[in-house]
Amino acid sequence: MRIENEMFIWFRRSFRPAFKIEVVSNGVTSDFTTRIIEVKWRKPVTTAIGDFIIKLNNADRTLSGFFLADDIVRIYADLSSGTTKVFEGFLDFPKETYSREGGSYIELIGRHVAGELLEKMVTYASINEEVSVTLKNIIADVATGFTSVNVATTTTNTDVNYVDKPLWDCVIDLCERTGYDCYVDDSKDFHFFEKNSRINIDDAIVMEDNFIDSSQFGGDSFTTKNKVTVVGETDDGLPILFTKQNPGARVREYLVKDVNIQTDDYASNLAISKLSTIGVTNEQGIIKSLGLPYARPGDKIWVSLPNMNIHARLRILSLNHTIGRVGWLTETLFEKEIENEPIQMQQRISAEKRLSTSANWNKMQYSYIMPFDDSSQIASSTTTGVSGSKLMLLADNTTGIMQSNTKTSDVTIAAFEVRATGQDLDASTFKVSADNGISWCSEKSFSSDTWVEILLNEINQGNIIAIEVTLNSDSTNTTPQIETLCLLWRG
Repeated sequence: MRIENEMFIWFRRSFRPAFKIEVVSNGVTSDFTTRIIEVKWRKPVTTAIGDFIIKLNNADRTLSGFFLADDIVRIYADLSSGTTKVFEGFLDFPKETYSREGGSYIELIGRHVAGELLEKMVTYASINEEVSVTLKNIIADVATGFTSVNVATTTTNTDVNYVDKPLWDCVIDLCERTGYDCYVDDSKDFHFFEKNSRINIDDAIVMEDNFIDSSQFGGDSFTTKNKVTVVGETDDGLPILFTKQNPGARVREYLVKDVNIQTDDYASNLAISKLSTIGVTNEQGIIKSLGLPYARPGDKIWVSLPNMNIHARLRILSLNHTIGRVGWLTETLFEKEIENEPIQMQQRISAEKRLSTSANWNKMQYSYIMPFDDSSQIASSTTTGVSGSKLMLLADNTTGIMQSNTKTSDVTIAAFEVRATGQDLDASTFKVSADNGISWCSEKSFSSDTWVEILLNEINQGNIIAIEVTLNSDSTNTTPQIETLCLLWRG
């Protein structure tokens, strides 16, 4: 048997960087290369949009009042003529500054061209659609001027129901569902590709060549979570829950709350995907080197630092370039970005605010949502049926029974809770089975036993749950009907 191992041999290259800065203002392109004090630009993958800060000498004051918001800024850098565009963005604002040490200079602060996407809102729904098709449709619908040439096909079909959701939040969601990365290049084309699939052989970081220093390198157990709980909501305000947990002595929980999570399948797929991402302790770190002219966000490049016991291809999360008196340097963030909790909260606060007050007081972990748009949720029924997206009694009947399909749980069910939307249910009852219909809890009333935690005896516990509803009409509850039935449970 022959064993083959990949070999890495790096040949030193000449490093003579050249660069240029252009600004397009009022339709006129101007070159400000000779005025450069410092240029910084950042290119992340998936989790954020790139940005830049440029400092230009303004000792003669001729640049005062020259720059305008939304001016186009282009950065060129390479190892030969300085004609390779490595960044394009737009100016948010110019800032005139004076210091005793640096004299008078103009600071240009702005974002990558993809920053336009932060202001685009998406309303889009699909059922069982392949994810790259979903992304391409969203780009075509909302992102005028952007293209999807480099959007790769996935093997994942999914449902989405985005309502006024920021476009880049949609991108992050689709990446989490598929295990893909995404960024937008300087020509406004989307790159959507499988994580760890892009191998870059043109750049590397090598000890005693282009390596300068490293910080924060190692396994990050602090940000590793072993439990993910996803919270969504139906259109009529019923909670959608799913929890996924890996074993561990200490529970580190991550909570996802979003009004756009509107089905059980969406919640479960998101929880599984999220846990696969944040449930693994990967090597991470920031490495400073001479400029990396060919590296792209999401690429895997060789890092060979024998003194630090590092010799592997590592995935790039963010490239942070600096040009100035120091020449061209790159700080590369590898493998897993440290999440900033306050920023996480800011990103999710708008979606959380839009969730109704359907609080999870009883700390349930899973949900089974049964909308009666049709009879697909029903295993059997007696004198009940579905009409007008409601479960109701058939004509001339005062009582009727509906038994739901079963659903298999990831955990043994110890307690449950029932909620429903509808009308005239105070005389109606329900009972629940957790062992595939072998045994049922005692009959409960919609008038007093909903929104209440109901414990199951140990002998009645199991992991296949179903509910049986008895609709009853009387002089007070003349037309009992259910629009959506919600069954919650925990282990």
